Amino acid sequence: MKKSYKLYYILGSIIVGLCIAIILVASVLPFAIRDILEEHIYISWILVIIDVLGFIGSFFGIYLLKKGNFLRLNEKIKGKDKN
Repeated sequence: MKKSYKLYYILGSIIVGLCIAIILVASVLPFAIRDILEEHIYISWILVIIDVLGFIGSFFGIYLLKKGNFLRLNEKIKGKDKN
């Protein structure tokens, strides 16, 4: 099966976008629910874990974008070699 660089670009962009949204929500939510967090400290730890997972996911999305770029450059180089 031929690997298409466009698929890697699309998947990487979606994953990075979702992870940035997750990071923003998990970072801003504690300021919105400050009264609840004073009583339930475990919620803040859950948000920290979600934040870390967002960062890890964004690194995976960036990896997919870089892999798509690598495949695109390989196709471009192979096209020049044929000419």
